[in-house]
Amino acid sequence: MVKASEWLEKIPKEKRGEITGICIHKQCLYGHIIYNYNCNNCKIENYCYSGAPNYQFFNTTLEGGDLGLNDFVTLQQLQIYGIGQDRNQQHTLDSLTIDKCIKLTNLTINYMTLKVLNVEANINLQDVNLNYNHLDNLSLGRKINLRNISLKNNKRLTLYDDTDKTIIRLKGQVETLIKHILNEENLKQLKLTAHKFAKENFEHQKELTKSKLDKHDQILFNVLFGDSNASDEVKQRLSDLLGEKEIDNLVVQNEKIKDYEKKEREN
Repeated sequence: MVKASEWLEKIPKEKRGEITGICIHKQCLYGHIIYNYNCNNCKIENYCYSGAPNYQFFNTTLEGGDLGLNDFVTLQQLQIYGIGQDRNQQHTLDSLTIDKCIKLTNLTINYMTLKVLNVEANINLQDVNLNYNHLDNLSLGRKINLRNISLKNNKRLTLYDDTDKTIIRLKGQVETLIKHILNEENLKQLKLTAHKFAKENFEHQKELTKSKLDKHDQILFNVLFGDSNASDEVKQRLSDLLGEKEIDNLVVQNEKIKDYEKKEREN
């Protein structure tokens, strides 16, 4: 076993900003789950099979403390595998810190004693596999690119995000529109109501996205959505931090709302 902080020292700090993949296996390179005295690879703990930009470690068991990966700002894939449900078959980390890994698209953690995980800031996640862990709380957040999520055998798991609040807000908006329709209100009134709801949802989405930035970048965010003459550099900076799709989607919504309001003023 190796402390998370000690294992991290195996990857030079100057290389961490270039790495796109990390894969950690508890079993040896030849797939032995139980120590094999005839296997040379079983004798080599924390064996690094491949280096930058995609590191692979075998015969590695992480224990205790926090695995802090916020130096790995280009990380796209993180995979950590144990070999079974017994404690001695699992990685025993206390916490995993990846909130600065904005480009992360694939997260796989199987057979770990981790109880709490927050991936709200990892907005580009597409595939999430968190099976056979000890998760109590998972803060998932909004994931527009998510294609797959698997949470098998986390018996006490509770999801913490704004999903319930969003459902309540949208339910209220639908009920209001139905009420207007049943009361046979004119098309203009319906359009005004629909626009009001679109603007509410947009503002909510903006605040969620803005909360993922530090104070300096929040100022740039306000500039982008408060000034039609914001520079391309501002948009590019935010796209690098949050993902191009996220920013483009907000920009398109913002333009639609402004166009509608401009037409209403002209009429």
